[in-house]
Amino acid sequence: LSNEISYLLTLSRYDEALDLINHNEKTNITEKMLLRSRIFEKRGEFDRAISLLDEAIKVSQFRSQIGYIVIANLLKASVHTSSKNKLNAINIIASIDTAVLENIENGIFWQGISDLIYGNVFFQYGSFDKALNYYENAIIKFQSIGDDFSLIGALNKIGEIYKLRGEF
Repeated sequence: LSNEISYLLTLSRYDEALDLINHNEKTNITEKMLLRSRIFEKRGEFDRAISLLDEAIKVSQFRSQIGYIVIANLLKASVHTSSKNKLNAINIIASIDTAVLENIENGIFWQGISDLIYGNVFFQYGSFDKALNYYENAIIKFQSIGDDFSLIGALNKIGEIYKLRGEF
């Protein structure tokens, strides 16, 4: 479901993505909340995305679902990065124990996402060398799991940096 949502988001087909989530009976409520937050982020509804992620964290804490807590925090950092609130993004990322990601379902994917978010924060600060390092780490992870969609996203980020530097 996550890959389908990612694909729809690249096409800005937000309502279709929401319908897909709403009609999926196999996905649990926490995962649906996380997916919806990505849609709200892409639509620029940052407060709504953060609110939903905070709710997902509370539910996950109640259920002792450590993996979902980490993922929700990663997504919160992404929303803060998108909304240009870099300090909040960095504080959230710094508080995440990324070692937890090794032990959850799709852990390598989430490690790659973590690297992408770190890269995005450093990119916004103009620390291009640090951003490149994180993007390259993400590429290695996405290649290892055969996630071409995420791999392309990381490669595009690297391309943006080289374009900004005039290194065509």
